[in-house]
Amino acid sequence: MKNFIYLLFLPGKTTLQWGLKTALPVALYIFSLSISPAHALGHPEIVDVISVDVSECPNGYPGLTACYKYSWKFSSNDIPGNLFFPHGKFDVLVNSSGDNYLQTNAPWSFGVPNNSSVTWASLIQTMINNTGTSGEGIYSAPIHWKGCFTFGVSDNRQSHQLPGAKCFRAPPPQVSCNFNLDNINIDFGTLNTKEVNGAQRSVPVTLTCSSAVTASISNLDNGNITLKNGGNAGLTASLYVNGTSLASEQQINLAAGDNALTVMATLKTDGNIVAGDYSASTILSIALQ
Repeated sequence: MKNFIYLLFLPGKTTLQWGLKTALPVALYIFSLSISPAHALGHPEIVDVISVDVSECPNGYPGLTACYKYSWKFSSNDIPGNLFFPHGKFDVLVNSSGDNYLQTNAPWSFGVPNNSSVTWASLIQTMINNTGTSGEGIYSAPIHWKGCFTFGVSDNRQSHQLPGAKCFRAPPPQVSCNFNLDNINIDFGTLNTKEVNGAQRSVPVTLTCSSAVTASISNLDNGNITLKNGGNAGLTASLYVNGTSLASEQQINLAAGDNALTVMATLKTDGNIVAGDYSASTILSIALQ
């Protein structure tokens, strides 16, 4: 969850203005010995997937594309060596449902000849020859895609997941939102005492988001702030966003691009205010989910 905050100023006149051991020169004592098999290459495994800005993905479109960066390494000496008859390409594969794993076309990926009889060991050795034993990659997907990353062979119709390789789940896509204003100022101007109670003013603001997202909007003063004139109080303002009170947190669905919001304040007096300049400030908190 991401949080960002904005100051809301209310200034003016009645206004809201994240071992080996050698014992003797001639004798050699060996206390332990382990011999690794000649084919102990290990097998590749996805170790991390993060969401990054869409600008890092080729052909990515803000609001339509999610961009992911994955990293992998060889995690053990165990390697499946059974014969199989694959079709397609040995690659980083993605899966969002069922047993269908699709190619990502990693730079090191390579085709497996149709109807060839090969072992996983031979494919893994070719992978090591192409790219080494660790690396990173980029993958772009539709903004609402929810899937995971693994290794295997696929022709985008049939797939063979590498035995023992887990499918690493992708996180939610990275989203950013920005206000068109640094501060939101609500100015009531000059009011006489009979006009104060119930007076309302609103300010239109634009919240621009890189992708569609649900946001929670709250106010640290629970939507009710006190305006003061020196030591004089007696005047409060109730806050609303799009007509809904900020007395409690509210959720709104934001679209990719510009979102029009209206921040409104309504004055209330206890009837014992004196003439002068009243002001206050508070904070709006917006959490992207």
